[in-house]
Amino acid sequence: EESGLPGLAAVQRAMGGYDFDKQLPSVKVPCLIVAGGQDSLAPVKASQILARLLPHSELRVFADAGHDVLSHNAEVPAVIEGWLRSALGGSGKLFQRGKL
Repeated sequence: EESGLPGLAAVQRAMGGYDFDKQLPSVKVPCLIVAGGQDSLAPVKASQILARLLPHSELRVFADAGHDVLSHNAEVPAVIEGWLRSALGGSGKLFQRGKL
């Protein structure tokens, strides 16, 4: 099993062989796409394409974040929680138990 940069390269090669564009418009569930404006591994353009192809999606771009947008931007967890609350109608056991 490869790890580190060789492992990342192997994953990128494998992912490059798949094209899900034709299936994405049939996704019926809401999707939140979180992108870092400075992400060199998954550029914002790729996230914009996903948002265009997924009919029930919302794209949030954090301009100063990179690929690790989730761990280095204090605003992201609140955005995700707000989106989940909206997508779930503000109800559900996750929220009642205080898990989010």
